[in-house]
Amino acid sequence: MDWQQLTALLIVAVTAGAFLWQWLRPKQLGGKKGSVCGCSTKASSGPKPSVIYHVRKGERPQITVKMN
Repeated sequence: MDWQQLTALLIVAVTAGAFLWQWLRPKQLGGKKGSVCGCSTKASSGPKPSVIYHVRKGERPQITVKMN
């Protein structure tokens, strides 16, 4: 095995190790610890809009914005 094959094999091994590390390490939640989704738990002062997408094959897409 010459140095080029050894270098290519080393690059593949490091890449595979990085993918395995990302897959096996424990997941960390970002943001606040009290929130499961990581979003802010602070209540806002007004209603927030919600966007509803309604799309079916062969039909015209509809986008509805509702104020909660």
